[in-house]
Amino acid sequence: MNIGKLLASRNAKTVRFNAIRAGHIDMPTAQIVNGALAACPHTLGAKVLECIHSPECADPVSVGQEVMGLLLKEHARRAERLVEAESVVHLARAGLSQRYTEAQASARFEQIKAERWPRFFPEKYQRVIVGVFHELLRKQLCDDCGGRGTVTRQALIAPCVACNGTGRARLTNNARAVLCEMHHVSFQIGWEPVYTWLHAHLMGEIKRAEDFIYAYANGPS
Repeated sequence: MNIGKLLASRNAKTVRFNAIRAGHIDMPTAQIVNGALAACPHTLGAKVLECIHSPECADPVSVGQEVMGLLLKEHARRAERLVEAESVVHLARAGLSQRYTEAQASARFEQIKAERWPRFFPEKYQRVIVGVFHELLRKQLCDDCGGRGTVTRQALIAPCVACNGTGRARLTNNARAVLCEMHHVSFQIGWEPVYTWLHAHLMGEIKRAEDFIYAYANGPS
């Protein structure tokens, strides 16, 4: 059953759905769906799913704050890596590094520096969050897999490369810049890595939460 329909079933006027069938399988009751969400260990993924498919039951402000905290933590991690890499360069130059030559340490520093995110201006990072959530809310399906997330090649089922297994049509960087209300050049230079990281992270959280909810809701009662 589609995850959107599964979550939307919580809001129907009739609470129990045992008499309603999807194919040959009884649809889970609203209580079971609520129980699956409450028990889900992937809490962020479950909350994002609620925002997408059951917004009247969600707390978008709380979710936004949690995602902002996630970005702040990752920003700090990257900044700390850069400081550590710079220290290693100084040690290598002094001949005190047992692991890196000066050339290796310098190359490593430049690589980590290139992965550094822009300075943490909350309003800019908030725009990225809004943009990613707008993309997650989009219903446009991938042309290659028809929204299934998989394709059949030589009688084998494989993840769809075009949409990275999401089933959704990929947006261009220009389209993503529009969602973030940023100039496309500014987005491409500084913010595209932040957007891509957050989108991939949330998609991973959503997938883990979906798998848990499906297994819980369709398991033995």
